[in-house]
Amino acid sequence: MTLPASGQISLNQVNVELSRSGTTTISLGETAVRTLASVPSGAISMSNLWGKSSFSVSGGSTFVDGSDTRLGAGSKTVTTSSASVGTIVGGTAPFSYLWQYVSGDTFTPNTSTSNTTTFSKNMTVSVGESVTNTGVYRCRITDSASNVIYGPNCTVETTLTETS
Repeated sequence: MTLPASGQISLNQVNVELSRSGTTTISLGETAVRTLASVPSGAISMSNLWGKSSFSVSGGSTFVDGSDTRLGAGSKTVTTSSASVGTIVGGTAPFSYLWQYVSGDTFTPNTSTSNTTTFSKNMTVSVGESVTNTGVYRCRITDSASNVIYGPNCTVETTLTETS
């Protein structure tokens, strides 16, 4: 869970945020605490820990695409390659996932409650036409203690080309 955004923070709270026993020996100068506080060297104080959380995500898909062709005018569903939320750091398992629309064209996340998904879009083309749709999605990640983080925004793009 995220440390308080203001006021007093105890070293017990910092230990728990670092997934340790609250009574573990701890020092502000140790690497894990400095990493949590985003203060790699130099002076550090408890206020550097305000609002910090060890629950985060690194990596993850920022672009997925899919393309297909169709002979003659009409519709066809185009599916993208797989998008991933990345690596979850901290938090309390198990985690739940929900792929959410951010902006642009809408797509269907094919496994919307998984840490990976493909996206589909039913597209229509005319003779001699190529159509591209682009949207942005992200994944909401919730741990068992109800803490929430988001994976990176992922641009989703599909193209359907008529090939007569």
